[in-house]
Amino acid sequence: QIAGVYRHVAQGHLWDVTYLRHWDFANPSRLADELDAGADGIITSVPVRNAKLENRLRQSRIPTVFVDFDESDRLPGCCPVSAAVFTDEYRAGTEAARHLLQQGKVLSYAFVPGENRQRRWSRLREEGFIAELTRNGQAVRVFDRRRDDLTTFVADLPKPAAVAAASDELASRVLSVCRGLRIDVPVQMMLIGFDDDELVCENTAPRLTSVRIDHESVGFIAAETLERLMRAPGRKVRDVLVPPRGVAVRESTRRTVPAADLVERARLFIRDRAGLGITVDDVVRHAGVSRRLLYLRFEQQLGKSVLQAITDRRVELLKARLRSGKGSLETLALDCGFPTAGQARRVFKSATG
Repeated sequence: QIAGVYRHVAQGHLWDVTYLRHWDFANPSRLADELDAGADGIITSVPVRNAKLENRLRQSRIPTVFVDFDESDRLPGCCPVSAAVFTDEYRAGTEAARHLLQQGKVLSYAFVPGENRQRRWSRLREEGFIAELTRNGQAVRVFDRRRDDLTTFVADLPKPAAVAAASDELASRVLSVCRGLRIDVPVQMMLIGFDDDELVCENTAPRLTSVRIDHESVGFIAAETLERLMRAPGRKVRDVLVPPRGVAVRESTRRTVPAADLVERARLFIRDRAGLGITVDDVVRHAGVSRRLLYLRFEQQLGKSVLQAITDRRVELLKARLRSGKGSLETLALDCGFPTAGQARRVFKSATG
């Protein structure tokens, strides 16, 4: 959202932006200092809970845009010149459900809500998910952390199952539970998260499918809305709902991965990591499929095993190092990923004659 605000500023709007973190905004003296400095407008996702500040904001009539507020937090009375910009969380829930429905028949659907199930983002994602599946004649089991254990909940779902977790972080927890229970994702259970946090989604095994929440557009539209309020404080500005940007599809909901894509993903991993001492198990985890399937695809596409592909890449690295003249085979072996110099010597001799 911050990126969206600065994108608006970069388009020629002469704003002097002060960024207050949550704890700064909640600090009455810190916020009062900014008001004393002459703030012309406020964009906030943090409620004001100080009576003196509420009164001051009410009197100052500083234009304020609320971003992704819970209805219980929004305080329009203290900010009479205001508008709100929300992520369309309900629609995000429906898109998650539609994606799972498109993947084929399963025996059960489930939703794992946020820690506080009543927070707007979690509640509306859940409502949209359930409504879309209900329209399609499907029942949804909802995890209740007050009475359920997550491991037991996941284990008890009739398989194959399809599960949505209210955030990518929660989805990664569900994925960890599946690993502990030896549940094959996505064969036995498909899993989708929300937010498309690439730091999470690209580093799970298998990689995580996620609904792409358009946080940057929320920030950009909030800045545009504030601009209109500051230019014409008396103008009535409607609240805005920002839809998600579709679904980023990854392996956690792909029940069949195209053979060429699977092999290429594993091959690139080997190319980049062979010198770090990776094993076949590391490649299997990165590919997000079973060892048997990965070996089968390698034989079909490359005519060699995963282990042979790792060894071939290490030989390439060793040849390049030796050509540079910066060491002997024995001293360079470990740097190229070989477990011992003796193995490097045998493999190198076999490969080069």
